[in-house]
Amino acid sequence: MDVRKIAKTVRMPFQILLSAIEVIFFFVAYMLAVFPFLPFRLLVPRFYWFVEGMLYRSIQAFIGYWGYTAGYKGKSASLYRSL
Repeated sequence: MDVRKIAKTVRMPFQILLSAIEVIFFFVAYMLAVFPFLPFRLLVPRFYWFVEGMLYRSIQAFIGYWGYTAGYKGKSASLYRSL
């Protein structure tokens, strides 16, 4: 077996565990950030949806950055282009 394959096999469970921890952490952080704004949903809906939209976009950027830092090369993008 190639040394790179062994290293990748050993590293994979740690990457999965780290990803799961990051998802749980970010979900909790998002809920804690949105929770104080919930009264504004009834009082000033436009303000609430503006803030919630900003938080949602930051989640998308954060998750996209995970893929970038993990070294994914966009294989799914090429898959979608071929469909």
